Amino acid sequence: DIGDIVRGKDMFKPNDADKVQKGLKVVLRKINNGLNESKITDYDNDPNYYKLREDWWIANRDQVWKAITCKAPDKFLIILEKVLMVVMFLQVRTMWALLNKRSYEFRYVPQFLR
Repeated sequence: DIGDIVRGKDMFKPNDADKVQKGLKVVLRKINNGLNESKITDYDNDPNYYKLREDWWIANRDQVWKAITCKAPDKFLIILEKVLMVVMFLQVRTMWALLNKRSYEFRYVPQFLR
């Protein structure tokens, strides 16, 4: 998931051509440089910024989740509405077929009673 990628704990082993990890290192280096200007040097000894990744994720995961799902409710309702319409159509069609079958059975009069 996105948290594992940010924290560097992705299940896929990173390689030298991994553009996501390279991009994250650039961003984390900028964050670390900003922290160094504020005299915070806790993350300088880690070239992969694993501790900084973990701390950043803890501080910002709710904002990342909001950014990912900001438009999801509207789209979800549209999809849900379409699914419910299909389900209702199938139910009505099935009920209509059952009613027609039953009404035919009720209308049927055996030949010896005619």
